[in-house]
Amino acid sequence: FLMLGAAVRAHRSCVCALGPFQNCVVRSVLSMASVREKKPKPNLFGPVLNSQFPKYPYNTRIEPLPGVRIAYLAPEGQTYVDRLQAELGTACAGVHGRLVLSSKIMVPRPIFCQNVWRGPLRIKLDATTNETMVRVRDDLLSLHDTWVGLPPSKFLKVIYNPARKLAQKMPSVPTYQFPFSVRAAILQSQHQEGIPRRRAMLSASKAARTIGSWSMYSPLFVCASANCSSIWPHGQVTFVEDKEGPPCRAYLKLWEAFMHTPTIPLPGEYCVDLGAAPGGWTWALAKLGCNVVAVDKADLDRKIRELPNVEARKESAFQMDPASLGTQMIDWLCCDVACVPERLLQLVSRWLGSGKVRNIIATIKLQDNTELEVLRAFASIPGSQVKHLSYNKHEVTWIWNCDLASATTDPKDEALADAAPLREAIAVPPLSALQKLKRAEAEEAKANRAKAKEKKKKTKKDEDDDEEEEEKEKERENQQQMPQGRLGKPQKPQQQQQQQQRMKQPQQQEYDDDDDDEQEGEEK
Repeated sequence: FLMLGAAVRAHRSCVCALGPFQNCVVRSVLSMASVREKKPKPNLFGPVLNSQFPKYPYNTRIEPLPGVRIAYLAPEGQTYVDRLQAELGTACAGVHGRLVLSSKIMVPRPIFCQNVWRGPLRIKLDATTNETMVRVRDDLLSLHDTWVGLPPSKFLKVIYNPARKLAQKMPSVPTYQFPFSVRAAILQSQHQEGIPRRRAMLSASKAARTIGSWSMYSPLFVCASANCSSIWPHGQVTFVEDKEGPPCRAYLKLWEAFMHTPTIPLPGEYCVDLGAAPGGWTWALAKLGCNVVAVDKADLDRKIRELPNVEARKESAFQMDPASLGTQMIDWLCCDVACVPERLLQLVSRWLGSGKVRNIIATIKLQDNTELEVLRAFASIPGSQVKHLSYNKHEVTWIWNCDLASATTDPKDEALADAAPLREAIAVPPLSALQKLKRAEAEEAKANRAKAKEKKKKTKKDEDDDEEEEEKEKERENQQQMPQGRLGKPQKPQQQQQQQQRMKQPQQQEYDDDDDDEQEGEEK
């Protein structure tokens, strides 16, 4: 560096060609030259450097993320990240917080995916200074207009501090609460104008421009994608809540599900709500002007029960027969029943087999041991999609549309013509021989573990009993060795000392008497 500094001072027109390290070498040389001569930094970046970096001479470099074609954003929680990894399988190329990288494009889209980052890029950083962050911001804004950063964990200070610096430089995106009445008004106006349902589907699917997402991948790289699947920040939509009408907040799940459907319930349509109590979904359907049949063993809320377009039926959702509703077609079947996914699959298959349903929205309650095979059985039904919505807690939402299902089989029919192939698709796939062996081995391992635990407990109890018996035997031996009192009871050590003192006192008195007699005899 000293030699190069001398060369720079001697020859101002030199250009360094040192490969990938030329920028840092030139910067250090220029800094040394400017410090020694106390002059402003000369501009030595000639045509060679400017041709390699047309926009900026150093600090940033944009390139595709190596080995990654697409990235999936999991919902908040490590359990969902693990489930998303299990869905991807061998296609998983790495995990960065909630972002799971994939080397393959999954078709259909994974279930536990809240947002999709298409074509993720990597922006290289040479430092974490303010100037570098400004240049990164300019690079991101050249790719897209609006960006939202994925915040890393506060415990990762190596990544958290640079991410906070970049977030301060980026233009802020205001938090927006979406009123659901806007979407309802748009689709209802399309229906009134006579737009066919197929065209309404296409216009509803073409949403507004998406929002770009970026994340601090490491202290030296920023991962970004300008082509995300969701129009909401990180796929999380927030609605303007109604805190007076509905009896609970469950209606928000139904509203978010309607954001992913090609259409919504229109005024005058016939809807059935299974597991309606206390009445959150029933309220949402009734507010749209639908005629709702609420089915549940429990009582509905008084306000919901008194609505004019609501009919309450106090019976079990699993025992209800679709034929009891007559020959009328059911436009929307909504189900929010708390049950095992396999039982929900049987319930849905019965309603689909009747051929009276046009749209279905149901929540699948996840168990600790819920396997992907059951969820894939729901997703394999023609015209259906399984998604984890932002308002879902430990559950996923299954959406089915007869128009989409008929498009895959016969576009002329509005509903399914034959329910036999649909029942085959709905049936849970049988377990293979290898899966049966694995389950048997797992059960045997559990039984062996339980037996080992019982043995350990028994051995501990036996050892404790043996120790107690040994202690009791030692106490008995000590009591036998101790001298006994008048009543034959063992004496305590204090009593022994007192008795010994008493035995010594008379002997001392006898010795004293003998000494006195001798003294008297000598005196006489």
